Amino acid sequence: MKMNRRDFLKISALMMGGIPFKSQLDKLSGFGFNFEDVQVLEQEEWGIVRSKGMPMIRIPLLDDGFWDESTPIKTFTLKEGVELGYSRKRLVKLDDEVFHAVLIPSSIGGRHMHIGIIGVESGGEYEELAETDNGKDGRNIFSIVGEYYPNKIFNIMEGASRVLKTQREIGFVSGGQEYSLLELIGAQNGDQGFISGYTTFHEEVNAGGVCAFATTFSNSVAKNSTIKKLWEHPAKYKYFVAPADPDRSESTTDASLSWGAPGWFDFLFVPDENMRLVVTCDLVQNGAEDIDDLGPGSDMLMVISLRWTSEVERSDIVDGLDNLATIRERYANFRDGEAVPEFAEVMQSVEWGSDNASQKILEDVYPEEVIDHFIPELHNDEWIKLVAEIVDQINNYAETYKDYQRSDVISGIIPGLGDHLYEKIFSGEIYHNSDGSIIDLLRDSLWHLDHVSFLDGKPTWEIGFSALLGSLRSVFGNVVPRRLLGYRFNYASEIVPEEYWDFEDQFLYRTKLGYYLASPQSEHDVKVGNMLVRYETPVGHCAVVIGKKKVGTKTVLLVADANRKDRGMARLFQVDEINFKHVFGQFPVKPVVVI
Repeated sequence: MKMNRRDFLKISALMMGGIPFKSQLDKLSGFGFNFEDVQVLEQEEWGIVRSKGMPMIRIPLLDDGFWDESTPIKTFTLKEGVELGYSRKRLVKLDDEVFHAVLIPSSIGGRHMHIGIIGVESGGEYEELAETDNGKDGRNIFSIVGEYYPNKIFNIMEGASRVLKTQREIGFVSGGQEYSLLELIGAQNGDQGFISGYTTFHEEVNAGGVCAFATTFSNSVAKNSTIKKLWEHPAKYKYFVAPADPDRSESTTDASLSWGAPGWFDFLFVPDENMRLVVTCDLVQNGAEDIDDLGPGSDMLMVISLRWTSEVERSDIVDGLDNLATIRERYANFRDGEAVPEFAEVMQSVEWGSDNASQKILEDVYPEEVIDHFIPELHNDEWIKLVAEIVDQINNYAETYKDYQRSDVISGIIPGLGDHLYEKIFSGEIYHNSDGSIIDLLRDSLWHLDHVSFLDGKPTWEIGFSALLGSLRSVFGNVVPRRLLGYRFNYASEIVPEEYWDFEDQFLYRTKLGYYLASPQSEHDVKVGNMLVRYETPVGHCAVVIGKKKVGTKTVLLVADANRKDRGMARLFQVDEINFKHVFGQFPVKPVVVI
């Protein structure tokens, strides 16, 4: 398949999951791209990808789901026959090649996202690296793509093998009947086959680490079953489920297993229909050596997928058992010092900022700023258009003056950010047509941006930015302006006084400084104009909700913040039920709204 640049841009815009705002729109307009003709589609494209030697890009993430640029990007290749679930296919053009890529969000084991390259077009030739199958099974698959200590890898494979052995005996799991995961793994028959590992609290027990299998299992049945009982890990020990997965969250699918002393923790579910489980697995060397059985560290990247289907043949169960037995034997031999060619594909590391294809692909396939549900508002809503313009101007300032320091601003060598924004945006009608109280608030916010605090030489103007948006919001609606800067805040964490750090409910609290605090339970509880604050670190972080809408049954927020990665940059991004806690904090840090 060949396409011209205009067609490629149109397809990319629809399938990237979001189009960056004004600065990017301006760049694309030069290619004759008419955004009025583009329909922003709700992505419903789910499926299974089966590797034929598929290259994978492993993207490190921060707790809030944004890129972790302090950790290298890794690449590796999966051997033939490994399955993974994907959501959304993408096309990426680099020089004379077009990469067909899929986003693989549903994995646990470290804070990572994965991209699979399923095919490459070059010089009129197409090389297929994986097969894809669009069908309902795409929602019934979940995977581990993670690096674990050796004994945990063995215990995860043992858990999967035990369920397959039980299934070989009972056939289908029957729709409408309740099943126990402990019974499926035969916990009542003892621990034979499992080895030592760690509990959540780092206590050494037999079968420790099997909870990673349980969490993968619970996620694999989450879309095709009713969950009747689930024992969650304590909040800070939950397995990380990537926020790009639009149908799952940690709070509903994190499962803990335990049998014998100190107690029995089970996972109970009722499948919607008759189904069988398909398991595929692979191990990839990561280059680490001399790793002890219980770590720390890992010498392999583990890829194991659980998929439920009503169409599988019984032979697939035997194939899965044979595959796991072979991999387990080879890994045991590898651990004993034997060279095993099947594990020779060592992961490669690539540093951020270098000119490499992996980073360029991930920038298109998994952009940090996903705003697809608000594209119409970025064109038509005057309030959101203004915020996008402010964000662009802040980023222009940060990029232009990144080598300057606070002393250069104070001495007048360069204009402060407030002066820069006034010149570019606020010297005209918005400023002069507002009433006196609004002008005072705008002046106060711009002054704060001129005289911003610095942390380790980097600007921390997120407070002034948030205060500016809080002031501006009243210009566009019947909203009382928020005077946040009546007190000199140096860091966002200071916005929430310490006496309010232990919220027990979601009721409003009026602080001594005159504003109100609330602890929302979800994205439904916040309003446009609210500021959300994290306070678990000395610096903290704050952001402002600038848009809110219903997309189907889901509430989606459009959020603006600045200085998220201590770079002085601002951004817009979406927040919904999946990434709400990722972005704004979870126990013991609750999201806090300033009203």
